Amino acid sequence: MGGIAATHFPGWQASPDAEVIALSDPAGPVLERVPREQQVTLTYENPADLIDNPNIDIVDICTPNMYHASLAIAALEAGKHVLWLTRSSGLNQCLWRCTAFYRAGASLLIENGNIKGAATDPSSSAALHLQPPLS
Repeated sequence: MGGIAATHFPGWQASPDAEVIALSDPAGPVLERVPREQQVTLTYENPADLIDNPNIDIVDICTPNMYHASLAIAALEAGKHVLWLTRSSGLNQCLWRCTAFYRAGASLLIENGNIKGAATDPSSSAALHLQPPLS
């Protein structure tokens, strides 16, 4: 869990429709400190184990950028909704991401720098929430 996770927690905690139930980090000290601070008891060293948990509906990717794609794809393939914030730009990257989310039938929240607003108010001008059509 990268340092950005600290900015995500307030938004999740403010939402009446969400509960952070598990965290994952390969670094032992981080995996001891952050769950204690956030009052989360379920922890995983391997993010694949978190993704495999059937009680988890949404995976919030809070890692260094180089791990974003592989974790997001694994979560999508497991049927999870994914919150994936990134600063990378370019039309090809955007289209690739949107296509991956659409094919997985998952919701995608594209956010531009204000996770507190995005998690609590998907209609805010800073956030764009895309959901595939119902089959």
